[in-house]
Amino acid sequence: MPRAALLELGVRTASAAVLVPLALVPAWTGGWPLALLLALAGWRIGYEWFHMQGRRGLTAQVPASSAAAGALTAYYIAGPVAAVAAAFLGAVIGRIVLEGFARTLHRGLLGVALLAVPLVLVWELREAGEDGRDLLLWCLLIVWTTDTFAFLCGRVLRGRLLAPAISPGKTWNGLFGGIFAAGVVGGFAGILLGFPAETAVLSAVCVGMATITGDLVMSAVKRTHGCKDTGRLIPGHGGVLDRVDGLLFGVTIVAIWKLIVEGA
Repeated sequence: MPRAALLELGVRTASAAVLVPLALVPAWTGGWPLALLLALAGWRIGYEWFHMQGRRGLTAQVPASSAAAGALTAYYIAGPVAAVAAAFLGAVIGRIVLEGFARTLHRGLLGVALLAVPLVLVWELREAGEDGRDLLLWCLLIVWTTDTFAFLCGRVLRGRLLAPAISPGKTWNGLFGGIFAAGVVGGFAGILLGFPAETAVLSAVCVGMATITGDLVMSAVKRTHGCKDTGRLIPGHGGVLDRVDGLLFGVTIVAIWKLIVEGA
């Protein structure tokens, strides 16, 4: 592995050592720690979304401030789901004030649909008792495994580029490595949770594919707006949106799967 890639891996690992406990503890406990984490994530993702699309400075700061105020107020009055929704609604309203309704409509509502709904699904999934907690932790494990092995296989094995027009750093070897690791690790974890072996492996592969899809979709959005990362908050990863893009898609698949199983 090239020296630059090793350095990047070291920085990413150090950041992950801090971020993983910050995600695992609220996911395990649920309640207000998870609600607070989701509200903060909603505010930051809303900030990064509008910051990526608009001008620097005031155009992003006002929606972000609106989102933060709305989220904190909603949390104390109506609970965590309202807090996540208010974070994005505040960001959209702030943007409308600055740039008008027409320019904000397609950007703001798209952001709410793609980003806010999965955060609400995280909460709903975790609040579905012990089964929901286990599914959320299982989803996190698969997403992190997919991201890690896609990065490692892509850097070590290299090979043919996956989508050079969207993301010149992603390769087919990284794709297959990430999905294979998701199937092995997620499948084994699913069996421990009581899933049939075939269901565990197939479901884990689907979540892994959704994770990579989320990463590619966000790469396409960033490429459209001429930026490499959505932010610089997390060393080695970029912004919060860079870190959770795959999770947003992965948790949506898990939540839909849970609804289908419960309705069957």
